Amino acid sequence: MQIMEDSDIILIKPMHDAAAHALLYKKLGDEDDMDDGIGELPKTLDYMPLALVQAAAYIRERAARCSVRHCLQEFDVPESRAVEGG
Repeated sequence: MQIMEDSDIILIKPMHDAAAHALLYKKLGDEDDMDDGIGELPKTLDYMPLALVQAAAYIRERAARCSVRHCLQEFDVPESRAVEGG
């Protein structure tokens, strides 16, 4: 059973560097520690708009205990450790 047709797929291209940074600044607002790592986050997320918006939402939701730098460190967790949950 095919849920969707190939013609229904919309390709989303990576954003340009400046646009990715502008999106993060817009979504993160006035976070005090936002500049710490914001230059690396778009590259880490391959400049993909949805990934950037989701990362910003994650950071804002956990503002008291999560920063851009913390989010980047989460991506550095070895895959085997992330799968194990620890």
